[in-house]
Amino acid sequence: LHPVPDTWSGPRVSSVIYLGDVLHVEASVAVDNHVPLRLYVDSCIATLSGNKDSEPRYAVVDKLGCLMDSKAPDSSSSFTRPALNKLRFDITAFRFQVDSRSLIRLS
Repeated sequence: LHPVPDTWSGPRVSSVIYLGDVLHVEASVAVDNHVPLRLYVDSCIATLSGNKDSEPRYAVVDKLGCLMDSKAPDSSSSFTRPALNKLRFDITAFRFQVDSRSLIRLS
């Protein structure tokens, strides 16, 4: 999973994202010397430590590929697939209420 800029071109240069900003994320797999591959993201967990089992945690993608954030009433989160080997989604930057740390990791 890689954060990318609004243009979806290349890696995101800055790692600074403000609360409420939209974070664009791209998952991809190299297809060199392979038959065409279709990439799926079964799960993506946001945590403070990078350990998907740590607390607090928020399931961004769960239940075998459901973008959980898109179920919120005011959400604009969505998946897009520019190629079979790429999957993109965006989420709104957030902070865990139970912890004041501002660094959140996706795994």
